[in-house]
Amino acid sequence: MYSIWKIVEVPIEIVMGVSVVSAGLGYLIAKWTQKKEEYNEVLFFPDGTVSTFQTRQFTNSFTTGSNMEIDGGSSLAKLLSHLRDATVSVDVCVMIFTCHEFASELINLHKSGVKVRIIVDRNNVDAPGCQIGRLREARIPVRGKKQNFIMHHKFALIDSRKVVNGSFNWTGSAVFANNENVVITSNTKIVDKFVEEFEKLWKHHAYN
Repeated sequence: MYSIWKIVEVPIEIVMGVSVVSAGLGYLIAKWTQKKEEYNEVLFFPDGTVSTFQTRQFTNSFTTGSNMEIDGGSSLAKLLSHLRDATVSVDVCVMIFTCHEFASELINLHKSGVKVRIIVDRNNVDAPGCQIGRLREARIPVRGKKQNFIMHHKFALIDSRKVVNGSFNWTGSAVFANNENVVITSNTKIVDKFVEEFEKLWKHHAYN
C-alpha cells in the first residue's frame, strides 16, 4: 500500500523567508490593533480625596513631582500620571499657571530629556504664585505675547498622541475649589487638531 503523503525538502531560504514575512505581518497587525485602541477618560474637580497637601496615609498612594504623597485614585494623581506618560514631548497651553505640583512634574520631565514647551496668557505671567519664573529658571521655553485679548486655552499635548483639555487651569483653586472638567483622549482626529493649534500659537506667541 502506497502513502499519499510525500516528504518534500524545502530550502532553508524559503523557510526563513516565510518566517520573516509572518513576523512582519504580525507586527503590522499589532500596530494596526494598537492604533485602533482609543483612550478616553473624563476627570472632575474639585476632588474630595485631595483636600490638602498635608501628609496622610493612603492605601493606593501617589508621589507627586515635589515628593508629596496623595491619593492614587484622585483626579489630581490621574492627571499627573498622564503627564508622566510622556516620553518625547509635552506641550502646554494654559491661561494661568500657579500650581507648583504641575510645575514640578514638567521640570522633572524636562530633566529626563522630554521636550517641554509652554504657552501662557501674557497678562497672567505676574500673577501671585505664578510658576513661569521657576519653569524658565529650569530652562523650559515659555511664550506669552502681549495682546488686547485673552489666550484662554487650557490644554496639554502628550507626545502629540494624547490631549488633555477642559475648563481646568493649572492652579490650586482648580484642584481644590472650582468645579472643573478635564477630558483626556487619544482620538487622532481630535489630537491632530490640537497639535495644529499649538504649533500655530507657538509661532504667534513669540515672547515680548
